[in-house]
Amino acid sequence: MPHRRLSSSDWWEQSRRDLRAAEHLLNEGFSAHAVALAHLAVEKSMKAILRDRSGEAPPVTHNLSELMVRVGGEWPADLARAIDELSRLDITLLYEPDAFFRRRLPDHFENARHAVADARSVVEWIQHQLESS
Repeated sequence: MPHRRLSSSDWWEQSRRDLRAAEHLLNEGFSAHAVALAHLAVEKSMKAILRDRSGEAPPVTHNLSELMVRVGGEWPADLARAIDELSRLDITLLYEPDAFFRRRLPDHFENARHAVADARSVVEWIQHQLESS
């Protein structure tokens, strides 16, 4: 599998790119797409730290809660909560975007804005962990 060859820096670069894309899509009104990419940004940042620490390929999973457990350590409560919420928001949102939001269209942006901001907080915290290890 190609992902097994990715280095920690490869995972990290993909995470940063996905986060930037999520922010761009959010600003352009593509809420569900932004949230799906925010989820991927967090997932890939966790895979970067797992690869960095172990030297081995990270697990093939999209489950952020599982990845958080594998990363281990003391997670700030607000970030653990954000990860739990982001765990429900993945690529499947794009199949039926209104199913998650369950609100009128104007509310989509606000929900997505919070999800993308949470993703940025998690990615920045992981960056700090990578830099201090």
